[in-house]
Amino acid sequence: MIPFKSKEAPLVAELTKDIAMKIAFQDKNSMQEKYGNIYGYIFDYTVWFADVLLHCDKEERAMLVNSFLERADFVRNDNTEYLLKCLIQKQEIYGKIDEFWNVWESLKPRILELSIEKERYYYTDYSGPIGKDRVIAGYLFANSEWRENVHRCTLLSEKRIEFFDDFIAHTGSFKVVLYSVARLLNTVGKEPYFEKGIEWIYDLIQKDPECRAKLYMNTLFYLEEYVGNFVSAHRNNFRVNVGQAQRTQAVLEYMVSQGSHIAFFIREEI
Repeated sequence: MIPFKSKEAPLVAELTKDIAMKIAFQDKNSMQEKYGNIYGYIFDYTVWFADVLLHCDKEERAMLVNSFLERADFVRNDNTEYLLKCLIQKQEIYGKIDEFWNVWESLKPRILELSIEKERYYYTDYSGPIGKDRVIAGYLFANSEWRENVHRCTLLSEKRIEFFDDFIAHTGSFKVVLYSVARLLNTVGKEPYFEKGIEWIYDLIQKDPECRAKLYMNTLFYLEEYVGNFVSAHRNNFRVNVGQAQRTQAVLEYMVSQGSHIAFFIREEI
């Protein structure tokens, strides 16, 4: 593969899309049957493709993202999720925040479409996001390994609130989005989204009015940590801001219904 910074790299990626992209991002089982075990090549190509996307110009990027979306199998090939991880990691190395968000917004319609699709496979006794939910969690930054005690990053600043507002409003995957948002509010989104987070959680639980969803492992833990801090910070404001108090109360009621004993005691502070 030619250097990703070269002017020819986007053209090479586009001209080889029906071979390289299919091998890397289509149904993994069928590709392996046809081409054998070539994981080393796929790994290298995925990293290279992420680099190319972050370094090419806007028109070339739109062309490559479209080619990727036409060929990628988001559920049966976990290299698509790995590409998302690569893009998150690489933008931090290169400082390509605007280029990253250009890619991310281009992917959003397909991820939202994925969120309303029926699950192709059914899993039992699996505690974390899997299948299409794992891809959505990766897209919402929940599968990234953020440094401990780092509660803000340049990538996820306050100016990205609108991105999450839109995704939460239109998603069809309540459970994984709740998990992802709750985790984000305890990691690099803790500071920039502290005030907005309670509204996101409130909006999400409206999608499960009967409280029937079996939440992913650690969702309640993340909610307890965030909501506990939020109530502590706003205890003296709830009588003045009735809407905020009502939203917070509704979130706590939902958590109690999901089995949170901590939420039961936090609720008494409002």
